[in-house]
Amino acid sequence: MCKEIKYSLQNETTEVHYTLSAREGLELFTKQSFCLVIMDILMSEIDGLELLQTIRQTKPVPILVLSSKIDISKKTYALRAGVNAYLHKPYWIKFLD
Repeated sequence: MCKEIKYSLQNETTEVHYTLSAREGLELFTKQSFCLVIMDILMSEIDGLELLQTIRQTKPVPILVLSSKIDISKKTYALRAGVNAYLHKPYWIKFLD
């Protein structure tokens, strides 16, 4: 999924980074400037909602959550914590030529 998103968004003017580790992602986020964060809230090493709050408190950046978690309370919490958009998996990425 991460590679599909990366190759769909990356072009001559847009550089896309991804990590498979939440800790690595947070470290990269604190060291560089990004115009958008795309994340899931289901994570094995960190609570995704806590990570969301940390990101929101660290830098002002739009956040898109892609998640298979349909629990309305988690979605509501994420939106109240500052998520700009919340999309449920599965989703479709249109590849442009």
